[in-house]
Amino acid sequence: MNLILTGFMGSGKTTLLELWREDFPGRTCDLDAEIAKSLNIKPENLGEWIENEGFEKFRAVESEILEDLLKESNHLLLSLGGGAYHQKNRSLMKKYGPSKSLWLKACPATLWERVKNDQNRPLVKLGRLAFDDLHSQRLSDYNEADFILHGESPFPLFSHWLKTQPEIASLLDV
Repeated sequence: MNLILTGFMGSGKTTLLELWREDFPGRTCDLDAEIAKSLNIKPENLGEWIENEGFEKFRAVESEILEDLLKESNHLLLSLGGGAYHQKNRSLMKKYGPSKSLWLKACPATLWERVKNDQNRPLVKLGRLAFDDLHSQRLSDYNEADFILHGESPFPLFSHWLKTQPEIASLLDV
């Protein structure tokens, strides 16, 4: 069983991945870090690469790397980029599943506060109105997630979260 972390930028996907890494009984990875590695660049330079190459090319590479990861592992804790939970990628998750998704949900004001000074994020450079608009556009995708974890407060430990999701615990063999 794969567990896929999704949510808008600043929702805490990478933070939760790091927090749960030790307790997850399988492989853990961050999709953006894997993309950067495949492009032979540092993760902090991914935003610059996107600005130079465009989002369309980025999304193609993103889907290709996601498919490779899903083919390689059937026990994966994977943190997606903020825009990676779209229909094409959800179809890949079903094709190479089984997978369950966890949406880290937070309000736009909280998300903006967390990322507003990060100039490595091309979408942040467009300003708060564009940020809020993109968040609104992606809500329909995030609403397709199997589970929701509210990202406004500190994240629970993996074992604590599993106690609230017994069907996941059995699927993950923990």
